[in-house]
Amino acid sequence: FLAQWDNFLWPLVILQSPELYTVPVALAQFRGRLGIDVGPTAAASILAVLPVLVIYIFAQKKFVEGIALTGMKG
Repeated sequence: FLAQWDNFLWPLVILQSPELYTVPVALAQFRGRLGIDVGPTAAASILAVLPVLVIYIFAQKKFVEGIALTGMKG
């Protein structure tokens, strides 16, 4: 999930329509000719992180159990 969520170069090369851009490609569009507009870029970055954070919050117990079980033998 995260590997595709953070994918930048391949979608940048392939996609022609802005409606199909991935999150990183869309965030890169906030860069202007004279620099980065920090306010909108920060807001968009927070919105981009929210789905991953929500998934982690709801699946945190399973993540911890999986990490704890990796060191057990038997």
